[in-house]
Amino acid sequence: MGKLNWDVRSLALLLGYVFLQKMATNMRKAEEATVQVGELGQGVQPNYHVHLSSTVVNRYRGSTHKPFLRLKGEEEKKENAFDEQNLSRKFSLADIREAIGIAKKEGVA
Repeated sequence: MGKLNWDVRSLALLLGYVFLQKMATNMRKAEEATVQVGELGQGVQPNYHVHLSSTVVNRYRGSTHKPFLRLKGEEEKKENAFDEQNLSRKFSLADIREAIGIAKKEGVA
């Protein structure tokens, strides 16, 4: 399976309004916050990193929008969803708001 190449429009059309609203909430509506989205899989409920500052990075499971916690029995090396090479470029809160607007306009829940 190939890697996804995220841009603002693909975020809107693949993730939709509800997902992006939850992502924006996890960005704490901080203008300086950025988010990186996982590029593996099919673009359905991808895990993501929220950078609140240069030292604070919160990781979230896309399926729940809750902080990422390794499940019992998962091996440290097995979880490659957060390898830097598997993350998108950084999107600003303004980018996410733009994607929310596109999703709303296109009717992508």
